[in-house]
Amino acid sequence: MLTLLLLTSCNTYAQDLEVGEVVSGVPTITVDKPSLMTTYSANLLTASGLNYNFTDVTIEQHIELEDTIHYLLFVGTDDSSNNAKSSMIASTSVVGGTTIFVISGKASCSTSDCMLDPDHCIPGHTFNTCIPCLNPTVDKCTRTISTYNMCR
Repeated sequence: MLTLLLLTSCNTYAQDLEVGEVVSGVPTITVDKPSLMTTYSANLLTASGLNYNFTDVTIEQHIELEDTIHYLLFVGTDDSSNNAKSSMIASTSVVGGTTIFVISGKASCSTSDCMLDPDHCIPGHTFNTCIPCLNPTVDKCTRTISTYNMCR
């Protein structure tokens, strides 16, 4: 019975992806950025129809309801050459004294409308939610939910 529980536990997190760690106090991407951006862009197109070409990805943080939320922030352009961004929650864990960032990559928030507003169209405090753009009747924030890690 114990073996079965361990196997189930391993399979639960099989899709999670370690993407970074804190280096000298700064959240840092530790995986191959071009591969991460290319894979995510292709999967975002398949899952939601958003055709984004990402040029950078960083680990950012947002304070909401007194909690610090870390997230991956992808930036680039959409298929009309408008600036665009997409983001997903990055969970933190401490392994051997090092804070690491892990993503399940199953929920994201994306926009080319409120791109310049850093506190909107990003993951919210509640699971699988997005903080909407300031003017949601005009500016669109697309929430994408998938059954797989979109960064794998």
